[in-house]
Amino acid sequence: MFNRIAHGWQRCIDVLTIYISREFLIFVIFAGVAALTNLIVGSGLYTLAPFKTLLPYWLAVGIGAFSGLVVNFGLNARYNFKAQSRNRLQQFRTFCVIAGIGIVLTVGLSSDLLVLFRRIAFDAALHRVGLNVSLEFASHFLAVGLVGFFSFAGHKFFTFGGGLRVKVRVFLRARDPRPRGQEVEA
Repeated sequence: MFNRIAHGWQRCIDVLTIYISREFLIFVIFAGVAALTNLIVGSGLYTLAPFKTLLPYWLAVGIGAFSGLVVNFGLNARYNFKAQSRNRLQQFRTFCVIAGIGIVLTVGLSSDLLVLFRRIAFDAALHRVGLNVSLEFASHFLAVGLVGFFSFAGHKFFTFGGGLRVKVRVFLRARDPRPRGQEVEA
């Protein structure tokens, strides 16, 4: 039992160490460029007429996030992650799945943060410290930053690390108690 606990802790440490790497630093820089794209496009859509009145906030944030997705994939596929086991189209499909989950997380988190920030009058606190930004922008900005940690892990292990199907098969095989060769095909 002690070995299982020690192995579990070692796996946690292994997972956390992915964030202490050159790859993560480059990802953060590229994510910053993608986040700027995301924020510029999104905030342009929810602050500038006629978009402000035509698009709901959540859709403007979603369009901004998709713009950031395209920039992020291009930079990371070309300059950061070196895995070439799959072609770019396969990588982009997986990138879109991971990023799509990230978009949903960003939209949900930014919307929930906006509700929270309005309830606690967070705009007054922002103005007191000299930040003249809207609650919408503050919510959007914080959500983009938090979702970045999920995105790095997803892209490292799935997009540029062999794909979703391969990882799911390996996971399921590891959980199957039957000896190899006796698995039932679905």
